[in-house]
Amino acid sequence: MELIIGPAKFITFESDIHKKYYQVIWELELQCEDNLSDELRHEDIWIKNHVWVDGESLQNELRETYDRSNSILTDFCNNFSNSSQFKKQILTRAFNDGNYAFGENWFRPLEYYLKYSDIGATIFRDRPGFAMFPHIDNHHIMLQLILNLEDNCTSTRFYPFDSTEPCYVGPTKKYQGLMFLNTNGAIHDIVNVTEDRYIFYSSIKLTVD
Repeated sequence: MELIIGPAKFITFESDIHKKYYQVIWELELQCEDNLSDELRHEDIWIKNHVWVDGESLQNELRETYDRSNSILTDFCNNFSNSSQFKKQILTRAFNDGNYAFGENWFRPLEYYLKYSDIGATIFRDRPGFAMFPHIDNHHIMLQLILNLEDNCTSTRFYPFDSTEPCYVGPTKKYQGLMFLNTNGAIHDIVNVTEDRYIFYSSIKLTVD
C-alpha cells in the first residue's frame, strides 16, 4: 500500500479587513492491489454511526461505521493506522507545504506533532439521502483524509465564508481522495448521496504530552 500525496492547493479568502482564512487541501491516490468490493457488501459488518449535537449523542440512520469484524477490511485499516510511515509522511507534507497555515493553528516544531499525535482509521458506508451540512471540525483533529473505496456518486465540498457555492470539490474515483488541514477556514459538507458510498476515513489527532 502506497499513499501518493499531490501538490497542495491553497484557497485563501478574507472574512473581514483584518483576517485571512486558509484552506489547504491535497489530493490523494492510494496505490493498492486490494479489491474490497465483495467485503464491503456484507450486511452484517455495519453499525449505525453516532454524532454529537449540543452534547447529546444521536444515532445517524444513514451513516454506518464498519464494526471491525471482517479480517480483510480490518487488515486494510490496520495497515494504515498502525504504520508510523503514513503518519510521518502526512504530517511532514502538511507541515512543509502549508507551513504558514499550519503555524497559525499549531505552533510547535514538527517533531512534537510526530510524537504527540495518533492516527486512526475506519470505513464508513453512507446510505442514499445522507448529508452533512457545512461545518468546521474540532481542533484536536489536525488533519483529515478521505479516500473512496469505490467510484462514488459524490464527494466532500469546501466553501468560503461568504458563499453557498463550493470553491473545491473532491475526487470521486476509487482509491482517490483528499486530505485537508483542519483550519478555521476548512468549511465543508457532503450532499447528493444517491447510492451507497464507501469511504476510508483517517484523521491525525493531538494527544496530551
